[in-house]
Amino acid sequence: MKMAAQKVLRMRRQRGMALLVFVAVVGIVAVTVMVRGIAKAHNPAARDRITAASLAKAKQALLAWSVARGAAGSADHPGELPCPDNSAPGTPTYGDQATACAAGAIGRLPWRTLGIEELRDASGEPLWYARDAAFALVVHGAADTVATSRNANLRVYASDGTTLLTAPSREAAAVVFAPGIALGNQGRANAAQQVQAAQYLDSIAPPLAGASRNNAMAAGPFIQGSIGTADGQPVLNDRLAYLTAHELMQAVQSRLDREAAAGQ
Repeated sequence: MKMAAQKVLRMRRQRGMALLVFVAVVGIVAVTVMVRGIAKAHNPAARDRITAASLAKAKQALLAWSVARGAAGSADHPGELPCPDNSAPGTPTYGDQATACAAGAIGRLPWRTLGIEELRDASGEPLWYARDAAFALVVHGAADTVATSRNANLRVYASDGTTLLTAPSREAAAVVFAPGIALGNQGRANAAQQVQAAQYLDSIAPPLAGASRNNAMAAGPFIQGSIGTADGQPVLNDRLAYLTAHELMQAVQSRLDREAAAGQ
């Protein structure tokens, strides 16, 4: 009887030790994952990849949404781009395009309208978006050849402020912004601030850049970040991606050509 009790006690001890080992292993794995996540979050190259991936997804979503618009005679037209979202995060209409906006407008990326998940940059900030006035509505019909009749005016410059990235005839129909963390006097604490482009998108002037550029203005001209002072202090941390009018119109024309061929 005594031996049986000792055996049961040994088994319980073994089980207890096994449980402790299991808990320790789980804890080590959790800490390792956490440390790797923290290291990744603070690794500049990894952060750049996160932001670049979000910008690329946003650009592709805008292109796909625009190309898929309705055919001739419908209320929707291929080639048009949505209004930006003018709602603050957490509000009922957040993620939807504004019901009305200026032809050339800037605001948050309307991810819900585009049918995608909310996209954020590596700092956790949702993306912003500017639309060229010419793409508020594209009239589709014989009198308006879609692939050649729409030119954009949005210009994007490299971080020196003078090197033009959107070459002549390759201006942007849409520009998407990853705003990064708040800089300077930017405030993002309340709903009123959270719908103001200037609280998220930066501006710069000589001598920090070759010319004055303002990413918070709907018409730009825009500048690609990041830019810092001589001692490494960031003064503009916006990262940009853009969809040129040429890219958009070529994609729309390809769709129309396929439909015309299928109808013959």
